[in-house]
Amino acid sequence: MKQTQLLSALFSFLEENAHWNQEFQAREHYRHLAACATARERLVAHLNMTVNTQSAPRLGMLGGFWRAMHGFRPVGIPTLSAFTEYLERNASVQPAFLGPWDRLFNALSAQPGWGEKTAALFVKEVIQVHRGPDALRYFADVDGEVASDDRIYLPVDAVITHIFEASGLLERPRFATVNRLLLKTYNGEQVLRWDDLWYWGYFTQDSQDQRRAMRWNTDKFWCQHSSPVDREKEVQLLGEQFVGLVRAI
Repeated sequence: MKQTQLLSALFSFLEENAHWNQEFQAREHYRHLAACATARERLVAHLNMTVNTQSAPRLGMLGGFWRAMHGFRPVGIPTLSAFTEYLERNASVQPAFLGPWDRLFNALSAQPGWGEKTAALFVKEVIQVHRGPDALRYFADVDGEVASDDRIYLPVDAVITHIFEASGLLERPRFATVNRLLLKTYNGEQVLRWDDLWYWGYFTQDSQDQRRAMRWNTDKFWCQHSSPVDREKEVQLLGEQFVGLVRAI
């Protein structure tokens, strides 16, 4: 299957089955943010939740980031613009961006211990949270909208690089090459849908002896607190369909 055909087939699958990851992420956000008493607490909790998805967080560097975050004390509910400006000052980053989400990505990726993948993940997370219940939101000036001229990056981790490699879409996939490929065709809103690759890839990858195989991983599914375990058979059938698409090279 040609590259454009495979991308189109994968994207159609993600669109048709979007509700599975949406519901999974909504449960995760509620678990991590619902107990926070203030908007600033929710912001800090969400940053913490995101950065700890790293396989080996660099605590020596992140310590400096958290010390800097301790000084972010806005009056009232934080705003995205004030937070981004604070990050830019902390890392001596010159504002250079296509829109507010691209600006946040550039400011956050420059912070100690963060990097591109984790910054891209947080941008995606902020948008998702601010499309959800008011009680979980923490920025006063955000409604979850993505302007057509803004830029959103896919958070590329080992799960996603394996998909692009196993499908033959890219020989040596990494953050830059995956996003370059997607941004040639897809806008920011569509890249948010591409993030569902993680959901389907995570539950259909099995790592043994430092090698990854693509097959339904029931143990991974049951070990995730937010998995809809009562509907595993439905998700498994879709996961197997997803694996078939990836292998259609």
